[in-house]
Amino acid sequence: MDPGSVSNAPGRWCPAPWALITGAWFSATEMRGFRPAFLLLVLASLTAQVGATTSGTPDASRQAEIVRLVRNDCGSCHGLTLQGGLGPPLLPATLADKPDVALRETILRGRNGTAMPPWARFLSESEAQWVVEQLKNGFPNAH
Repeated sequence: MDPGSVSNAPGRWCPAPWALITGAWFSATEMRGFRPAFLLLVLASLTAQVGATTSGTPDASRQAEIVRLVRNDCGSCHGLTLQGGLGPPLLPATLADKPDVALRETILRGRNGTAMPPWARFLSESEAQWVVEQLKNGFPNAH
């Protein structure tokens, strides 16, 4: 039997969903009962992740935290008034022609070969989108 096989042919062996953790191997026939449950588990996990990243506008206290983050941390390169410095200005006029998705991805993933770091550890996708919207409309002052 070939443990590396993922064939569904009877008598062939394929890994159980948890094989990477336990090292257990089951035949394709034995796996048939596990597939629907495993697929439902994966689907539920993906649905939960999508819901978590697209939850919309942050609440007021989180907005205040994000404003402080942008003013202080982003401001250290983009200028405390976001008019530029080491990094480019983050003003409505300079961002108007930039696609929201490109700005959001730059915030979350950073820019290779530049001083722009990724902020995905600190901001969700929906929070990064909120930052983009605020920047394009004139970013609020920290409270």
